[in-house]
Amino acid sequence: MACQHTREQGGPHYNDRVYRQQASTAAAFLLVLLLVLFYPVFFLQQRIAPESALRAAPPWRAQLGPVPTSLATTAHASRHLGPRLALIQRTGFATAIWNPFIGGGRGGWLSSPAEGGTPLPLLAVFLARPRWVWTALVALQVVAAFLACFWVLARQGLGRWPAALGATVFALAGPVSSQWLTWRGSAACLGPLLLLPALLPPAPWRRRAASWALAVLLAVVCGPPSLPFLAAGVVWLLLGLERARPRPSRLLAPAAGLLLALAAALPLLWLQRASTEEGIVPSTFASSPPARLLELLRPPAATPVGPLAPPLDPGPSLFVGLPALLLVGIALAWNRHRAVATWLGVLVAAAGCAALPLPLRCLSSPTHVAPVLALAIAALAAYGCEAIFRRLGSNWQGIVGAMLACALLASLLPAAGRNLPFTPVAEPPLPAPLPASACADGSRMVALLDAAPPDSAAASGVADVRAADLRHEPRYAAALGLGPDGTLSLAQALDPSLGRVGARWIVEPLPLRVVSGSIFAAIETTTVSRGGSRSDHLPSTVPLPPGTARVGVAAALPVEAVLARNEQGLFALSEDRALAGESDAWRWFAVPAQPLAGGGLLLLRLASGVDVPEFTVAWDRSGLYLAAETESTRLWERPRARPLVYVAQALQAEHSQTPYDPEAVVLAGEDFPALSHLAHPGSRTRVETVRWTGGSVRATVAAERPALLVVQVKHRPRLWRATVNGQRVPTVRADLVWTGIPLVAGRSQVALEARVPGWTLLASLLGCCGIVAWLARRRKQ
Repeated sequence: MACQHTREQGGPHYNDRVYRQQASTAAAFLLVLLLVLFYPVFFLQQRIAPESALRAAPPWRAQLGPVPTSLATTAHASRHLGPRLALIQRTGFATAIWNPFIGGGRGGWLSSPAEGGTPLPLLAVFLARPRWVWTALVALQVVAAFLACFWVLARQGLGRWPAALGATVFALAGPVSSQWLTWRGSAACLGPLLLLPALLPPAPWRRRAASWALAVLLAVVCGPPSLPFLAAGVVWLLLGLERARPRPSRLLAPAAGLLLALAAALPLLWLQRASTEEGIVPSTFASSPPARLLELLRPPAATPVGPLAPPLDPGPSLFVGLPALLLVGIALAWNRHRAVATWLGVLVAAAGCAALPLPLRCLSSPTHVAPVLALAIAALAAYGCEAIFRRLGSNWQGIVGAMLACALLASLLPAAGRNLPFTPVAEPPLPAPLPASACADGSRMVALLDAAPPDSAAASGVADVRAADLRHEPRYAAALGLGPDGTLSLAQALDPSLGRVGARWIVEPLPLRVVSGSIFAAIETTTVSRGGSRSDHLPSTVPLPPGTARVGVAAALPVEAVLARNEQGLFALSEDRALAGESDAWRWFAVPAQPLAGGGLLLLRLASGVDVPEFTVAWDRSGLYLAAETESTRLWERPRARPLVYVAQALQAEHSQTPYDPEAVVLAGEDFPALSHLAHPGSRTRVETVRWTGGSVRATVAAERPALLVVQVKHRPRLWRATVNGQRVPTVRADLVWTGIPLVAGRSQVALEARVPGWTLLASLLGCCGIVAWLARRRKQ
């Protein structure tokens, strides 16, 4: 290698001077790059804030004026990575294993890179102040992409100017800059580091194995988008310059490193499989359309979109600009270095995989392969610069290098900066769609139509039954009836069966008022005849149907008081204005949800001396109550939604021929025969206390007979371990997706905890110790 050669000829002092020159050149390029790219931050008091795109959706959108739009990458970031970064900064390690705030609960940020658990976003979250996470993340990605590519090119013997110019091409290329606002940004920016083990100078096999272990471990943490970089590293290993070494010995170090890396990453790999639905193989390969190679010269059109349904994968941008491609042509024409041929092969392979049509694509995706294409172009451009500098004197190299840098920046910066949504620092943060305290008991919300897009509420610590991406949870998506973009139809959102998944709160955007209209359209009426003397002051009694939310009487009827009575006592009903805007012909009175859930007797006291032989009473059995109303939203509450922890009063087998019972807990067909005896309607089994965090639920239950306790945590038997009075018990899938725990009679302390097995942690510890030991041994030598 070039550095090894200079060390032998020029000595350590010469070599140190070369390293200092490389470091100073890289620092100067980085300083200029950050100043130009982030000048709104340094001089205009702005910050990067993709969440501002949500101001186009209620409840944050102004009712007057045009609907604001944004780029697809910005809209995607505001709904995917943005809420997860805000949630990690809010909760820290509490949501590392399990995240209860998105889609009824799913694996936390340790379970999948797509949940925000990649290195650079985590580093930005733990280093940056609130509201500055995105700015810190993009800055970290630019620095990481530049330094990683610079290191790779310097390892190949390129001079400081060619290496810096090639690193500039890679850091600002479309395949990398288009991923700055996605979870794939870490893989795109840190990917060049995966090639370093194949480019290291000759070293003992233990050191090479440790370097390969670190590379594979980084690939696991960054996710599938880093696998093409790892494949390019294997290509460099097989086609490297050290051809004198026998092939088996060259493969021994990578094989040992692979085993160490898999052992070190075993808890993450286990957690990814254990946190998905049973029978579903987790995959993050995107289904984006084939890339168009013409975009290498021309950036894709900036098509504005709204925040309501951005694509799950915005797709890559292949733009690298004309100056970079001209340098590639110079490298192919003038530079006869063997590395040029290897990089050309990587370029052709990556371009072919990116342009494959969808039916022929198996393990590759344009979004994943495009950064490798950018790295190959950056490396060839660097060799093109090297060919130019060889024909120049030393006095002209700095001038030509500066001119090439200006040409590359002028070509790449406009397209790269277009991906950055700058917002004034003084812009206030988005308020929560409802107070986070409303979900303190484990209940969840659902928003109607275009209000509070899926995943966005997690930024405020509010749990949502919806999720923008449920491709790995088909059973849960079917239970909710969610659309492809995670939205619910109006009929499905108002269906009382939605209470089975804990959807206690409904956010309705104004001025639509579709909920009250749907409630009014479904009211039932009853004609009541007054008995006895019509002039007496005795109240008229009417049976109150179970589940009634409000009672309506004619507005012209002179009613003095409306009361309800059951075995618990007599209750005065207060006037309710939720349906007042639907018709002036009715007056409505709210029925308390808890004491009168089972019905009772309605008492209407009319004014004395009123001669009314009969009158009409209306019943609203929707179960919805108007909890609050603001300028932009109406917040509805479903008090009878099932809580986080409840006892099954009735059981029903899944896919059974018996009539559907909305109050029954549905069990899988194979579990129903063994557990059917646990249903006891009207039993006195009660849940006394409930305490929950992101990774545990604890409850105290008093049962007079054996019962089935249902916890609204998705059934993941390998991840969630249930104990009753300290003894581990098996769990079953209840209510289609939740966790059921059989209980014995008596008082029980129930705990449901998400845990990673100890054997995976032990294997990870041994793998990490092996990597450190091999590196430490090299330093001693």
